[in-house]
Amino acid sequence: MGQQNRMSHMTQVGRNPATRTRRSLIGNVAASLRAGAALAACGAGGGSTTGSLPPSGTVAPATITFANPGNDFYTNAPYQSFRQKSPQVTVEHMPLPAGVQYLEKMLALLSAGTPPDVWDIGQGTINEYQQKGEMLVLDQYIARDRSIDFADFEPSSMYHLDGKRHMLPRDTGVSALYYNADLWQRVGLPNPRQLWLERKWDWPAFLDAARKLSGDDPSGRRYGIGLIGAPPWVLGVWLWQNGTDFADWAANRQTIDRPATVEALQWVIDLAQRHRVMPTAAAAGSEGPSFANGRYAMVQDFSFARANYMKMDGLKLDVAPLPRGKGGTAAVHVARNGFGISAKTKRPEASWLWMTHITGKDVARLATQEGRVHPPRKSVAGSDVFLKPSGVAADFRPFVEQQPFGQFGAPHEKRGEINALLGPRVNAAYDGQVSAQALATEIAPQVQQVLSQGKGFPDPKK
Repeated sequence: MGQQNRMSHMTQVGRNPATRTRRSLIGNVAASLRAGAALAACGAGGGSTTGSLPPSGTVAPATITFANPGNDFYTNAPYQSFRQKSPQVTVEHMPLPAGVQYLEKMLALLSAGTPPDVWDIGQGTINEYQQKGEMLVLDQYIARDRSIDFADFEPSSMYHLDGKRHMLPRDTGVSALYYNADLWQRVGLPNPRQLWLERKWDWPAFLDAARKLSGDDPSGRRYGIGLIGAPPWVLGVWLWQNGTDFADWAANRQTIDRPATVEALQWVIDLAQRHRVMPTAAAAGSEGPSFANGRYAMVQDFSFARANYMKMDGLKLDVAPLPRGKGGTAAVHVARNGFGISAKTKRPEASWLWMTHITGKDVARLATQEGRVHPPRKSVAGSDVFLKPSGVAADFRPFVEQQPFGQFGAPHEKRGEINALLGPRVNAAYDGQVSAQALATEIAPQVQQVLSQGKGFPDPKK
């Protein structure tokens, strides 16, 4: 196998890269694992590994390995500050590609029995890792180590399985609306955050705003809201606000053909087909509207993406909560990403030392300053570092205020397959080819078949 085909090149964090080779990959990852991992970065469930708790005290000199996807942030300032505090621990970085490839390569490393000591974990993958017994249970460490200020973590950013914790969070995030404040003010709309606090920012108020923000001009159609994506963690929030979902995930039972689900789906479809305040899927591709070019007045996105919007020139940015649904129901998707320790590590104390450093308040503050994360640390999320970044007039308080209403979309082993199934049919509905009822009738048996091939897992929020 050529060097370019090796699993990874390991570079010592904070120093000049030096290539080493790990054991070669053991073939391809099993098809079931690849399917389960395909969209896990935005889930699966089973056993756990506790590991033995080494005695507390001074951490002996050690070298540990650390993997995270396509992100050199932790190889720089956080590592330098770590070396000042803990010079006896060396961290070797395994730079892996981002996205699906990261998940596949991590699963391959686990299959080969050569996992890193510490690695980046998304909520969508922790179930797979835990089911394989690959994650060290952290509860004993958390109970022993008072220095981490565990209570400072936002509860909805945490994740546990079977009552045990296997990760500490580095990033969280909620779905929200980014909006063009200049357009908003031009048409005389009231502040949506204030409306939400008064329980007046609901579906009718949202539709009224989208209508007033939409219009035609020489450059093309301006839409009040950008295309709402089909993934169950994006489109799903509108179903949650209507008291329903695509499935009862824990019971492995589809609910897409229930009246409340059909009603919510049709409401979103009507944004494109009846009200013309959202582009059809075809128009979104052919007309090229975007928030950056001013032809989307609002877009649904996640709080951890705020840096992308802050960099857009010529736009006055602001943030609104998603509207309340029927009966005033508030619901948003919440992301949970963090770091875990391998159950196979021979250096658990050094690994814990590194992990608590990169999930600590100082590193969270630094990552927030660089616009990389929605900090899971309450002390940072509630500070001006997150809420009032330099040079930005947007009000980011809705990000923090919406966190308690968060849940995880499609908590099921087959969430990737469900997403792939929904996408084309939802887009066809956006394009006026089918109604919500016809979509639901057609796709319900297919969704049920996919669900039956796997199992759901709980979405513990705290």
